[in-house]
Amino acid sequence: MTTAMRRSVVLIAAATTLVAGCSTGQGDPSVAVAVGGVNLATVDQVQQQLSDLLTNNQQAQDMAKQRQLDQVARGIVTQDVLHVLTAEAAKQQNVTVDESLVTQLAPILTAPPQQQQGTDADPAAQTTAVVNAAFPATDVARDKVIQMQLGRKSVGTVSVTADVAILSDQNEARSLANRIAQSPDKAVPLIQSAKSMVQDPFVDRRFGYRASDKQHDPANQIVGVAAQPFMYVPAGSVLMWRLTGEQGGYAVIYIKDRQTGPAPADLDLSQVNPLQFVDVGKFSLVPLALQRGVKPNQRYGEWDMVNMQVISASEAATGSFVIAPANPKQ
Repeated sequence: MTTAMRRSVVLIAAATTLVAGCSTGQGDPSVAVAVGGVNLATVDQVQQQLSDLLTNNQQAQDMAKQRQLDQVARGIVTQDVLHVLTAEAAKQQNVTVDESLVTQLAPILTAPPQQQQGTDADPAAQTTAVVNAAFPATDVARDKVIQMQLGRKSVGTVSVTADVAILSDQNEARSLANRIAQSPDKAVPLIQSAKSMVQDPFVDRRFGYRASDKQHDPANQIVGVAAQPFMYVPAGSVLMWRLTGEQGGYAVIYIKDRQTGPAPADLDLSQVNPLQFVDVGKFSLVPLALQRGVKPNQRYGEWDMVNMQVISASEAATGSFVIAPANPKQ
């Protein structure tokens, strides 16, 4: 056995130890994830993908040495979920795919992040690149092309009115979100009395494309708003959203009203980079995910409905969540 082969055997054994664990709670322990009660993949299939990565992918081997393969496993399960939701949304919206375009874009959409951006990528982008390598490049590209088309169709069609508070303390934010969910009629005074990080909370703030200010909102900004997950939850929902960036903090968002309709005919998105529509398309899957229900095996963690991904149990304890109304208006 060569040194390289011995190293692969050791890494594969490490991967099995890192992500196998014991499944707890309800459900079939052999199932990696289920959507709408339908099992998508088995734990053994996820393990095999990890083993294949450790044999063929240097970045995966590096992550194994750093004990980060659990992130890759969660990414693989996330990819399985998004694939199914993307296919269902495409069927519902009659979105078709030009396979020649998929073949053409596959090398671009699945390229390592340094090649995509021309600079060193952040760790999350590196993990995404490893996860993508666990699947055929054309499958990854096809999902992204569909999400791109779903996103393009979605921009300008949704508008929400919300009350928003930005808090620094996670426990206070979680408590506020739960209190609003229990007493939505008291959302405004609850938000106004919260220890906000900004001088004034947002009350009756409208988000989304509005014909009255289209000349003031650049197309990229309109697309950016459409890529926010809170745009797609039902009216009456409460979100606690862990914010990224230097400021950090937690946004507590109460969706008071949500309106949908055709995009204005004069909405010009011709100058927008088509790749910007991918995130819009992904988050437009939120209603479908809420309707179907996503249940990952607890060895991988929990489903984060805000960020549309599987997260660890420790992340779920401090991360984002959605409290949907019992009887959604939309």
